[in-house]
Amino acid sequence: MSLTFSIISNVRGEITLEVENQACIITHNSGKCRLIGGKSDEFQHFQKAENPTEINLSAKKLQAALEGTLYCASSDETKLVLTGVNFKIDTNKWQAASTNSHKLALVTGTLDSEYSDPINFTVPGKSLGELNKILSQSADKSVCNILLSDRTIELAFLIQSSFPDFWRENIPKSIA
Repeated sequence: MSLTFSIISNVRGEITLEVENQACIITHNSGKCRLIGGKSDEFQHFQKAENPTEINLSAKKLQAALEGTLYCASSDETKLVLTGVNFKIDTNKWQAASTNSHKLALVTGTLDSEYSDPINFTVPGKSLGELNKILSQSADKSVCNILLSDRTIELAFLIQSSFPDFWRENIPKSIA
């Protein structure tokens, strides 16, 4: 998915996407790109975690934590754990920290809920960078719901904004 996003984000003008025989063909004003896919059953399916820990955090607070820590996350892939942001939750307090072995960034805050057991997890910086881009556009009133299990983290939030009113009688009812 990140390859598709990378290609499309660097193209200017109109883009056409076609899918045929497990290939996505991206046509744009300066050329054509073909991405070959695979059968869906050949890919690992993510299973929903059983009994995940649920953490609700204001999207504005999460955005502040990311802006205060992401710049300090390491880009050295040989120190993989340092390429992310570590989150620690204890009762109703949270901390977000990152380091590149030379400098340290730490952001702290409070939660509306209390957690009886301490929670500690690290999320890759690249994923959080993409999340931060989304939050910078829509974090005013949103709440981020974090579902945490032993091996996965799921971040979900609703964008609190009005979508443009484009429902008109002259728009086709279906697209073939």
